Amino acid sequence: MATVFFSHASVDDRLADQIDSWLIAAGFTDIFLDHSKIRGGDKWSMEIQRASVTCKIVICLVTSGWLASDECNGEFVASRLLGKRIIPLLALASPLTPEASARLRNVQREDQGFDITSAIFDGTFHPASLNNAKSILAGLRASGALVKVGLDPEAFEIDPLKIPSPFPGLESFNDTDGDAALFYGRSDDTTLCLEELRQMRATADPRSLAIVGSSGSGKSSLLKAGMLPRLRREEGWIALRSFRPGVDGLVSFSEAWSRTFNEFGVFKASSEISSNIEAAWSSSSALGDASENRLVGLRAVLDDLAGSLRHVFGKPEATILVSLDQAEELLDSDQLSADIVCDCLRAMTINLENKFDAYSWATALTIRADKFADLQRNARFLGLAVRAVDIRPVESYRVDDIVERPAARYGVKVAPQLLSLLIKDSSGDDALPLLAFALRQLWEALGEGRELEATAYEKLHGIGGLIELAAERALRGIRPDQKDARQLTTDREKLARDVFVPGLMSINDKGAPTKLVMQVKWLSDPAAALLEDFIAWRLIVRKRVPEPIGTTVELAHDAVLRSWPRLTRH
Repeated sequence: MATVFFSHASVDDRLADQIDSWLIAAGFTDIFLDHSKIRGGDKWSMEIQRASVTCKIVICLVTSGWLASDECNGEFVASRLLGKRIIPLLALASPLTPEASARLRNVQREDQGFDITSAIFDGTFHPASLNNAKSILAGLRASGALVKVGLDPEAFEIDPLKIPSPFPGLESFNDTDGDAALFYGRSDDTTLCLEELRQMRATADPRSLAIVGSSGSGKSSLLKAGMLPRLRREEGWIALRSFRPGVDGLVSFSEAWSRTFNEFGVFKASSEISSNIEAAWSSSSALGDASENRLVGLRAVLDDLAGSLRHVFGKPEATILVSLDQAEELLDSDQLSADIVCDCLRAMTINLENKFDAYSWATALTIRADKFADLQRNARFLGLAVRAVDIRPVESYRVDDIVERPAARYGVKVAPQLLSLLIKDSSGDDALPLLAFALRQLWEALGEGRELEATAYEKLHGIGGLIELAAERALRGIRPDQKDARQLTTDREKLARDVFVPGLMSINDKGAPTKLVMQVKWLSDPAAALLEDFIAWRLIVRKRVPEPIGTTVELAHDAVLRSWPRLTRH
């Protein structure tokens, strides 16, 4: 089976052939268009199931004949249930029967599609008259129709002024189109997760999609830059901005709602959203069966938010997707807000006495593999079933994509010798974050040059000790642009120890170091100044969170804990 399946009615064979020729000329050569081999809905189901790894997209040539065809409707239903990306091409010129109108509505719940009627004269397709040709081809590229490219990040625009570097360093990619434009090397994993979510939506599966992987496997970036920007382009979804629990899970959850509304020019204060949710949770807890009442009360508030959001987006039947990054922070939190957020997740998905429509909500979360068993046992997640997808670290053979293609979007080349060194050094559990840190260092040292070179990498002493070297320099108060060899004083070492433990890290019950989020307002001036040196090296990140939390700081990645021995020695 090819990457793209072209569903069409037999009466439209000639038109389908013409569109197929246009797509092939545009570079989309891996299309299955057949007039005789696949005809029944049942047979289509078997064929597409066998080819679920390679068939990613279904183009539907929606004509009156297609809408009248039970076979075509069977192809659509089967592909929807299997989570395939559906792209309708609409060629409708005559009034529709009620049955055809109902089928058209079902198709457009998944995607509004592209109207190609203006390019069809006397049954012949004229691509030159297609005023939305660029949009169609961009949609196919973004969906992975170019078989050698996969889910093409170049379908997304990038603004170098907003994102001055193609490499995020130790931080994960963000939840924006600009970050999606730079997220290379994970096409297969992204496609798998998207298909899982679409299947769950199509079957009203109430489980949460759990993206499980080791620290450093790239699961956060996969969720935020791989999945969410693409789902936002589909009619069937409204994807909230992703959130991390952080210091206060409810504040972060409410901020995700607020940001999503605000992007469409509708102001909803996160503090108001948070207050409404907390009030519903608290008041219902005082009634009879606290557990069920809490879920019913929370669902009423959440449904009200969802209804307003669907109206703003103009998608009355869309599924609201709530995305939680680093769910392990809810497991370890001692805050009441963690209980409220987990109850919200349950309220979105559980069906109490048929009161809820599970189809209207979906949830996705990322969690470290070593914490997944704890999630399944934790009382906060009781009753919240998950459908897990295992994500492994990026294979070394994909390093060239991760390095060369983002740099190329900024007009910068990567020397072959450097690429060979990076591939050689990219091994082990922390390969991806260490590679990301090295690339960010190389980029910031690039200056006016237009090529990343091996000599600059060798000056950084390779990937292995790069984080430790940077951390030791930051500890001594040396910034990246300084060559000072100042010594570490006893007072500064003690100050750093007091700030890092227990403010930025702790040791869990298994003896492993765990990073923490700390509020800046509790820091002394000397402590804040010390952390500025680590922020300059991008080993610590600063984030602005709505009050009452304010600005927070945290280690940029768990890899810092594992790569800087001084942290675990003390």
